[in-house]
Amino acid sequence: MGRYRKGLKTKNKIIQASKSLFYFNGYRKTTVQGIADLADVNLGLISYYFKSKDNIAKSIFIGFLKEIEQEVKNTYPDNDKDIIQLYMAKERIFFEIILTQENYQRFFREIINSNMIFNLIEDYVEKNYNLINEKVKRINNKNLITAFAALETGGRYNILRKYFRNTIDLELDGLIDILIGCTPRLFGYSNEDVSRFIEESKTYAEDVNKKNLKLLI
Repeated sequence: MGRYRKGLKTKNKIIQASKSLFYFNGYRKTTVQGIADLADVNLGLISYYFKSKDNIAKSIFIGFLKEIEQEVKNTYPDNDKDIIQLYMAKERIFFEIILTQENYQRFFREIINSNMIFNLIEDYVEKNYNLINEKVKRINNKNLITAFAALETGGRYNILRKYFRNTIDLELDGLIDILIGCTPRLFGYSNEDVSRFIEESKTYAEDVNKKNLKLLI
């Protein structure tokens, strides 16, 4: 048990040091040696626990997504009726936090351009699509759910890349509406329903306590 706790403490030190360096220096300029120095751990321990800098970044995103999910669940513990709107609210919170903070946005842009978290995000979307479909029962083929999750993830990636390159001119709120509006459209809802879900997701997101939700520091 003592060794296990020590391992968790070491991993947390590495994660916290990485978050700090990613925040101030960005992803590309942060080195594994720099992380080891700030965390005050042997360089070999980073390889032992994470294998690579990419895996540290993936762990940070996984943790961030879990924190958002938990806050939404804490706010709406018994609401499974509006499952699509709540999923859209989680996505809205994710994008609002990342895209409204300059250092977060730089880090996210570098990660998006490298494709390193594509599969992670795709798996997250597919998991949520399956949960949604258990309630709404609008897709009767599991292969379609997998395909739609890939379509949503790929579409979002391309939209975000265009946004970061300034090749599409959108206000942030409009951009987020487009990004999260993919879900009900792929589930076959009408444009009227999509617009309603987008507005309802805003209300749900506003009521969630976002004070402690941080991608980095």
